[in-house]
Amino acid sequence: MQRGQPTVMFSFTILVAVLRVFAYGGTPVGEALSPAALVEFVVLNSLAFALAALLVVAMSRATLSRAAHVALYAQALLFLAPFVDVGLGLSIASYEDTYVAGIGSPGALLGDVGFAAVVAWGVWDASVGTARARRVNAGVAAVLALAGMSLLAVPWLGPVLSRGCSSWACRSSRRRDRTSSSDCGLTGRT
Repeated sequence: MQRGQPTVMFSFTILVAVLRVFAYGGTPVGEALSPAALVEFVVLNSLAFALAALLVVAMSRATLSRAAHVALYAQALLFLAPFVDVGLGLSIASYEDTYVAGIGSPGALLGDVGFAAVVAWGVWDASVGTARARRVNAGVAAVLALAGMSLLAVPWLGPVLSRGCSSWACRSSRRRDRTSSSDCGLTGRT
C-alpha cells in the first residue's frame, strides 16, 4: 500500500456507511435515527468490510492490501440494498434487516449475494492450485461471506452502544437484584 492509502480507504468505508444509513431517510429506520444508532450502523458496515478482508486473506494467498481492495468492492455492492428497498417502497422496520440475506429485505438479498460474489472472486483470483481447487475455495468463501453477513446483523451490538432497558448494565443489575426494581423501570420478579 502507498503512504496514506489506509487512511483514505478507512475514510471511504465510514463515508459509505453514513451514506447507506441516510439512504433509508424516509423509512421508519431513518425517522427513528439517533446518534447511538448511527454509530452502531457505521460499526456494522465497518465489520462487514473487515469480514470481507478477513475471508480473502484467510482463504487465499492475497496480501492485506489486495484483500482491503476486494473488501472495498464488496462493500460497494452492499450499498445497492437501500436503492432496491426504497425503490420497491418497502417499509423497513429494522436496519439490521438490510444486511440479512433471505429473511431480511430484498435489497439485503441482492447486496449480500453481490458481497459474497465479490469475496469469492477475490479468493478465486488470489488462490493457487488447480482450477477445481480454486472454484471450491471460492465457493466456500461465498458461503462463509453470506453466513458471516447474517451473523453480523444479529442485534448483538445494540445493547453495547445504547442506554436503555437492553443495556448491559441494566441486565446485570436485574441479575443481582431480582426482588426490587432496577434503574430501567422494570419490577423484579420473585
